[in-house]
Amino acid sequence: MSDNVGMNREPRSLAFGIVLITLGIVLLLDRLDVLPMRWESFIWIAGVCVGGFLVFDGFRRMRRARIYWGSVLFFFSSYWVLARWDVIHHHGFFVTPVILLSFGLSFVLLYASNTNEYGLLFPAVLLTGVGGAMILWWLEYFEWYEVSCYARTYWPLLLVIWGAALLLRRRKPVVPTHPPDESSNHANVR
Repeated sequence: MSDNVGMNREPRSLAFGIVLITLGIVLLLDRLDVLPMRWESFIWIAGVCVGGFLVFDGFRRMRRARIYWGSVLFFFSSYWVLARWDVIHHHGFFVTPVILLSFGLSFVLLYASNTNEYGLLFPAVLLTGVGGAMILWWLEYFEWYEVSCYARTYWPLLLVIWGAALLLRRRKPVVPTHPPDESSNHANVR
């Protein structure tokens, strides 16, 4: 019998086991009234667990769609979990910026999976910036006219950043499909 209990298991079943353990602990804490929750918040907890699992599995297998959509699910569900547990204050108008932030941060994770794709930074910065600016405006950290003034002045910087990202993207060298014929080189030398 092997001493390494988890070593013979497939990593996917280990991650799924961790998700089940986490979910079981949360449900047990609810039953013991340590962490009271309603069933509608259970859906968001399941979204956090499934999204986290998809991101982890996507990085492990280098599946970009799992990384992207798993992180969208993870970030959006995390917001609702924090709002349901009154960690953050929820307003109805926060939904749009949270969606923008979820998609923007998902582009950041997609870029982290392949750092040679600088083009992913453009939507990441744009979506995260707009979502963050909307939240800061609604929390009255600044006035909207200030943002619109800066946006009208500095919007060409987005074009500069996007162009620089395209120029810095690494190109794969062109490899010939067949090696050159050595007999033709000797014929030219004679």
